[in-house]
Amino acid sequence: MTNDTDTAAGMEAYIRAHPEKSVMELANKFKMTRYRMDTIIKTNEMLYHERLAFRKQKEEKLAEAVQVYVKKNPDATVSRIMENASEKPIAKQTFLRLIATYDIAIDDMRKVDERVIQQMSAYMEKYPHKTQQEIADDFHLSVSYVGRLIRKHALPYHRKRKKKGALEARELALCLAKHPEWTHQEIAAHLQVSRETVMKYIKQYHLLYMPKNKKEKKKIDRDALHAFVVAHPDLSILKVAKHFGVSEATMKKRMEKYHIPYRTPRKKGEH
Repeated sequence: MTNDTDTAAGMEAYIRAHPEKSVMELANKFKMTRYRMDTIIKTNEMLYHERLAFRKQKEEKLAEAVQVYVKKNPDATVSRIMENASEKPIAKQTFLRLIATYDIAIDDMRKVDERVIQQMSAYMEKYPHKTQQEIADDFHLSVSYVGRLIRKHALPYHRKRKKKGALEARELALCLAKHPEWTHQEIAAHLQVSRETVMKYIKQYHLLYMPKNKKEKKKIDRDALHAFVVAHPDLSILKVAKHFGVSEATMKKRMEKYHIPYRTPRKKGEH
């Protein structure tokens, strides 16, 4: 009979041996919820990064397959590429992420005929609020190519003002690829959007993002702190905090947590 340690070790070995399996498949295998399995993987840093590296390698091979197919079939439509570039059809969101991350040129390979131009014209008339990005996504085209079609064929597109803080998935994907070491906050500051928007787009478009390790809280030994305060009763909490290399707010929380009395700063005018 195996104990909990053996079960945990066996589970880790299985997950490591099957990096191609999704979190849901692993959850079903071990009869647990997807959330619990996801938590188990993410709390095991080595295992998590191994799966992330496998996913990255798999994506790179897929991107290479798309590039090879494009070179061999320069007149292929986007739909044909998505269906035939690999053994399995490529999902739309995955394809958009690939061309954004690996800078795959598809602008001039998509040949549209008069029928498609008419469809686009009717579409723009019916949905005047649609942006070029949305139109490009719906017709499986690049944004720049849609722009050229609008100008060349005088299509009824109403130019939209980009809202402050607006973000495009392609723009975010390029930023993530160029700066993999950045945090959500650093990315948000660079793109001039909120941190919440960055996190939402990463999840919505399944963009690759490597979580950054949070700064470890500095450990302060309770007995050492108590002994120092007793030995220096006249020191303010600020000076005690400086001695232990933490902020005044952090030191105040630690003292309250450990029930250690501290000196309250005098107000101006008090003697």
